[in-house]
This record gives sequence, C-alpha cells and structure tokens, in this order.
Amino acid sequence: MLLMMVYDQDKFRDDVIGQTYIDLEDRWRSRHRATVGLAQEYSRAGYNQWHDVSLPSEILKDLCQQRGIQPPYYYGNVVEVDGLLFGDETTIARGEELHERLSLTVLKNIEKLPSFGYKLVPEHVETRSLYRDDYPNVEQGKLQLWIELFEASTYIPFPVDITPVPPAAYEIRVVVKNLRGIQAGDRNVFGKLMSDLFVTGWCQDIDKRQSTDIHYRSFTGDAAFNWRMIFPMMYSPNEDMMVFRRRGGLFEEVEIKRPPVIYLQIWDRDMIKRNDYLGSLELNLSNMPMPYETQGQCRAYAKQRQRLNLFHRRSIQGWFPVESAKPKSGLPITSTNGKMELEIDVCTSVEASNQPAGHGHDPPMALERPKYIAFHS
Repeated sequence: MLLMMVYDQDKFRDDVIGQTYIDLEDRWRSRHRATVGLAQEYSRAGYNQWHDVSLPSEILKDLCQQRGIQPPYYYGNVVEVDGLLFGDETTIARGEELHERLSLTVLKNIEKLPSFGYKLVPEHVETRSLYRDDYPNVEQGKLQLWIELFEASTYIPFPVDITPVPPAAYEIRVVVKNLRGIQAGDRNVFGKLMSDLFVTGWCQDIDKRQSTDIHYRSFTGDAAFNWRMIFPMMYSPNEDMMVFRRRGGLFEEVEIKRPPVIYLQIWDRDMIKRNDYLGSLELNLSNMPMPYETQGQCRAYAKQRQRLNLFHRRSIQGWFPVESAKPKSGLPITSTNGKMELEIDVCTSVEASNQPAGHGHDPPMALERPKYIAFHS
C-alpha cells in the first residue's frame, strides 16, 4: 500500500490536510495492465515520448502469447489480430514506424478482440480524494497524480519533468483615447445635463488603480483623453493566468492566479459629493472580443463576434461597447450605448525595456494631447 499525505507547511509544526491509500499490488497484478498507461499515440521523442519500457508491438505480442492466440500479422497498412483487421488511427505522429502505430491501435481497441473482451488502462491523470482519520468520510480536498510501476531489474526511464513553467513578465499599455455616448452624471447650475468625465483602470490590484485626467463639462457624453495607463503583469501562458503575490498573514505571502483581466470604469467627478459611477468595461486579454473599427459600428457584442488572444496578437485598437450604469436618482436615461476607444499593447519585459513609455502624456513616447485641451485639468 502506498500512502500519500498532504501537509500544510508551518514554521513550528506541519499540519496534515489529508491522505490517500493506493493499492500498488492490485495495479501490478491487474489484467488491465495498470502499470504504465497507454499513450494516445506513439512517439520516440518530444513532449509525447513513449514512456513504457516495452514497445507497443512487444506488448501486443506478449498479450497474444498469454491468451494463446497467433501473434499479430502485419501486411500493407493493416494488422490482423485474433481474426480482426485494424488500420492506423494515428493523427499526429504519422512519421513513426507503422508497425508500432498499428500495434498501439490494437492495444487501444483490445476489448473488441474475441479472446480478450476487456480494456487496457490509458495514460491519464487520476484524481484521488483526501481524508483524515479524525474526520472519517469527510473529504479534505483532492490530489491529482499518475503512477507508473516498473520492475527494478529493467531499464527505468527518466521521470517526466512536470515543473510548472514560471510566469513571464509583461507590460500592458492601455491608451484611453475617447468616450462617446456616456450616460449623463449630473446637472450644472443652469439645470443642464453635464458630466466631468474621467476613466480609472486597474489589473490585479484595485488599490493600484490609475486614472486619466478629467474632461470637464461634457454635455453630450463625449470625452477625449489620449491617456496611457501602464500595468505590469506576470502571465503564465500554460495556465492562461496572471500570477501575483499578496501578503496572506503576518509572515506569509500567498500566490494568487486569476484570468488576465483589465478593468476600466467611467466616472463623473464631483467636487463636493461622491463621484458618480457611469459605466465599465472588462477585457480578458487572452480571450477578448474583436473591437469595432468605427464608433458607428460599435454596438453590444453579438455571440458570434470573433475573439482573440492579445498575448499572441500583441496590439489592438478600436471601439468597445461600455456597460452603462443606472442613472442617478432624478436624472433621465440619456444613453444606453456608451463606447470607449482604446489602444492596447502587450509588451514583453525586454520590449518594454528597449522601448519604454511614459504614463499619461509623459515621455518617453509621449502621446499628443487632445485638441480641446482647455477643457482638461
């Protein structure tokens, strides 16, 4: 019996979270050949390298001998076993030896043979529940693993390295260009609907949010900023997650993984009262809808709208529909079709170092200020 235990590491005493027992002898003696799972395809090298000591043809020959049937007979592009013919089911590694590909096809379909009638265990990751003796029948979580069994007297292949690929450093540059058709946030002293518009944005930490300058006295719900926000990000392409650390206790840091989402909010600036929330936009950089080329085309996204991964495309510019907030009490609905024009660039740490950019309108790579700058702070 193999005992696997999961602990919570502590400075003074590690605490047991849960454990699971695995019967290795049962796997070794099973007719389903649970020692090393069958891979989906046969490859001599690469990420999907064959990991069993025996080749598919050797495994098939041994199984036929154990069942007392004729060994496999290969001719042309097929193989005959136990009176049945099988063709090659390989879709990726088609450059490998045909005999091995055909043998693996038979092994994956061995339950169809009259002399067998049972399946062989495929290569897979198993999920096991964790339990504790002091809380019987109460699951304490799950452990994902795979187990391979080899005879000590034979050649044992090197273990598969499953060390996670460390996240890479990126710099996300978001230029808030223009707003159109934003819900009015207030009235001026003459009773006319008006907003003093600005945009805030953040990535992994709302406490580190950034803001544009203020477009004062917008009577139409339009605003111009051309303002650059810069967000550093650690992103893991393998997991499609941004990774960051936060303090989890007095002496601890916790690693947190979340989708790479940029949050943008539109506000109406008030000098005396609280600022009024007018709308928002959330963009998952690895799975975002294609922006519209013009503001006239920009409407609420349809389900069939093409999506893109900005970590592959690296740069995008266009109009995005904004989710409008309910108007403040006493104000009419002036717009339900707000939109925001953005330019977003995803830079690696090397690219960001070679071509640095400033925040807002600051150099380097300073952005041109809007033409009606007199209405800005």
